[in-house]
Amino acid sequence: HLFTVENDEPNVNEDVQTLLDIYGNDNQIPTTGPVTVTQPTNGTVVVTDPNATPNNPSDDIVSYTPNPD
Repeated sequence: HLFTVENDEPNVNEDVQTLLDIYGNDNQIPTTGPVTVTQPTNGTVVVTDPNATPNNPSDDIVSYTPNPD
């Protein structure tokens, strides 16, 4: 089954970590498998799995931290 996800491009405050709602603009997302990300040019993205469910992406948290000035 093929699916398409949309890029997430939030507005963030400079030098402040932001949690991203990665599912808010997507439809028919997979319910199994890991979340993978592409690192942005001007910061760092980290995926955490607070419930220790590596094959369930629905509870994963994605945070973005912009590079400092």
